Amino acid sequence: MVNEFKDNQDLIVNKLLGSISHLKDFYFFMIRSGIKPISSKRYCVALNSLFIAHTSLNDKLIAMNWEESKNLIVTYIKNRKIYVTRYAIVQYMKFLADKFKNENYNNFSQILAKELRGLEFQAKRDKIVINKQQVDNLLSYVSAYSISASNIKRKVTQRICSDALILLRILYETGVRIDALLKMRISNVSFEGERAYLYMIEKRGTRIKMPVSISTSIYLRSHIAGKEQSESLIRSSYISLYKLLNSVCHKNSIADKFSFHGIRRARAKAIYEATGHDINKVSKYLHHKNINTTQTYIDALGIDFEKLVDEVNW
Repeated sequence: MVNEFKDNQDLIVNKLLGSISHLKDFYFFMIRSGIKPISSKRYCVALNSLFIAHTSLNDKLIAMNWEESKNLIVTYIKNRKIYVTRYAIVQYMKFLADKFKNENYNNFSQILAKELRGLEFQAKRDKIVINKQQVDNLLSYVSAYSISASNIKRKVTQRICSDALILLRILYETGVRIDALLKMRISNVSFEGERAYLYMIEKRGTRIKMPVSISTSIYLRSHIAGKEQSESLIRSSYISLYKLLNSVCHKNSIADKFSFHGIRRARAKAIYEATGHDINKVSKYLHHKNINTTQTYIDALGIDFEKLVDEVNW
């Protein structure tokens, strides 16, 4: 791989130093790529911290020394346990490839993607698992909180609580990602007899049909009654839902911290144990295209393999 680009090196030097205008360009590039504005801003901040914190990395990138740059990036992410930078840094290289019309950046992004995919991220939020008992406690406390809301904010609070209650039920029963659920419209819900089915667009555009329990179907029918088909199923924002559930978790000692993805992890563990530790069924349930992705879930679940071995009981 070429280590230098003599023709446009000065331009690259100016752009790689994390100037405000450059981050703005990258921000809008991310939005055009379909990333939400809030997420795009977070990627820019993570990327900026990576470049600003390590002048040596800037020097390597300026000199186009890809191998040393790769090692510095991987080491930084591994040591700092930054989850978002893995995606951001690869997208950044694609952005540079598009901006400078130079395929070497794309080549580097592929090298990084391959290298970073193998890292085991041990970020604190990735360890959070919200199990069935905790979900039940959350449902109970959120229901009580909705009833006791003050008159001033009662209407808004009750709406958020109502959304939180249906969201918790669906997340645990289906194991879907939070972003897929928040994109759903009421038109994506259909009833076949007493049971409701949800039609979702998952990650990478996969369209899936997910059943929910009869009890949740009854609750769901009540939740959408009298609303237009074009309305969002969950009207509250990600931030307002997270703040409510995290506050309830903390105040009632349900968990140290709430995590939407923690519910997905808990569901993966429940399915893994219910199917006799069949990773293929877990992969199908979570709609993973690559079973290696499912394996990272299983590795992080803290399965007691010694106990499983002892249960053989010869």
